[in-house]
Order: sequence, then structure tokens, then C-alpha cells
Amino acid sequence: MRAAILHALRKHGHDVAWIAEVGPRMEDAQVLASAVRDGRTLVTEDKDFGRFVHATTEPSVTVVLVRYPISLRREVGAAVLRVVEGLGERIVGAFVVVTPGRIRVRRRPAR
Repeated sequence: MRAAILHALRKHGHDVAWIAEVGPRMEDAQVLASAVRDGRTLVTEDKDFGRFVHATTEPSVTVVLVRYPISLRREVGAAVLRVVEGLGERIVGAFVVVTPGRIRVRRRPAR
């Protein structure tokens, strides 16, 4: 997670665990398992997490994939904050893609 996202969320009172601080060498599957175990929303720039989300049977895993070009990096913290605070519980269990000017919420099919 970029520092801008981390700072924006923490500044607004969100409890944020940053993998770079708590487990910088964790494999992707471990990161996802940790998010599920701790009831956290996973915010990432790694497209591989989409594959993990669709493969898991865990209904509560939420992943927010951030896709911002370098030229718009200064806006990314505010954009993620809008998703987390604006959509709140509506993103639980979803795969959310945040791009400049667009938010897509994809629900996994029921199993």
C-alpha cells in the first residue's frame, strides 16, 4: 500500500495494518489469510489478489485494488478514503477496483 493511502486512512481514524510494517516478506496467500483472520479490508495495487479472491470460499474477504497512474498519485489516498467511508459495509466480501473517476464493485458468485 502506498504511504498516501496509509496516511489518509490513519488520519481519518481507520485501524490500518501495513504489510511493510507487520510482515514485509509475507506471501500473497498469507497476506489474504491474515486479512480474513483479522477481519480487515485488503487494499493493494497487486492484480494477483483478484485471482485469490475468486478462488477462496471465504465470504467476508474484501479486496480493494487501486489502479492509479503515477501522474495522479497525489489523489490516491483521498480516492481510497472515499471508497472505504462512502461505501462502507456495501463492499464487504467484494472485489473493488478503484481507478481515476471510477469505482467498480464486483461480488463473487454464491457457491
